[in-house]
Amino acid sequence: MTTQLTKWQAQLQTHLSQHQNAPDDHQIANSAFALAEAGLEDLKKYPAQFPFKNMADHEQYYHVVFPLFVSAHQYLGKVRRALQVKLAYDRDTYTDFLERETETVNQFLKYHLQYSQYSAFDPADTPSGSITQPTAISERKKGTTPTAAQQLQLPFHPPALKTHVDYKRFLEREKMELDKVSMPASGRVYEFVGSQADAMENIEGWTEMQVIRVNGQVATLRQVAEMWTAWFQKPIPNIYSKKRVNQERKKEKAPFITKMAEALRDAANRPRVKRRP
Repeated sequence: MTTQLTKWQAQLQTHLSQHQNAPDDHQIANSAFALAEAGLEDLKKYPAQFPFKNMADHEQYYHVVFPLFVSAHQYLGKVRRALQVKLAYDRDTYTDFLERETETVNQFLKYHLQYSQYSAFDPADTPSGSITQPTAISERKKGTTPTAAQQLQLPFHPPALKTHVDYKRFLEREKMELDKVSMPASGRVYEFVGSQADAMENIEGWTEMQVIRVNGQVATLRQVAEMWTAWFQKPIPNIYSKKRVNQERKKEKAPFITKMAEALRDAANRPRVKRRP
């Protein structure tokens, strides 16, 4: 069983590493979340259906693998929700969302600190993890240490703490990206005067042509849209909805790009005017 646990652990850590390299990529986050969810369901079969063979398996399960999958599942679930809000709403709405989430995380961490300070005085007085189903912690003798299984049932057990610490780091990064000033050093303000539908055609075209890369990787539609926003300070909310609207046009699917191509051909066919010396 140790081999199977190690395999699950390695797979999840690989996905988490990919997510850390591109925390705002919803596809990577979705894949990592799906793996954490599937692995967690398999892990729940232990040790009821598959008893531990030795203490090493017991320790690996309770202290390493299961906490890792629990925290990853909770964390990635929060990240996926945040990225969905980012895709569906405008910049201001997403900024407000990040502020509310940060406040909630900070509140948890504050309570966790108070809880840790309280429980450090007398482990026997540690509150149980469930009101309706109290754990065996309340029944143990004073001065004893809770087992790994009991620790996982605490309201502030390590997986929950890691979830919130990692999520706070994600929120801070997202806020930092939103706060970046993209004003050129020259002080010039560049403006795109076309419609958002026109902008989406450019963004879709660059995405489909795969001519934009982010850290060496082909940029996603959202990343190209973020680049556009950084250039012109004009966010394009609901990019996937706008993409669908453009694709469902009855006549011309890409009128702006078509006109652009015609304008380029006309310019190429015009007689060249000699520059004055």
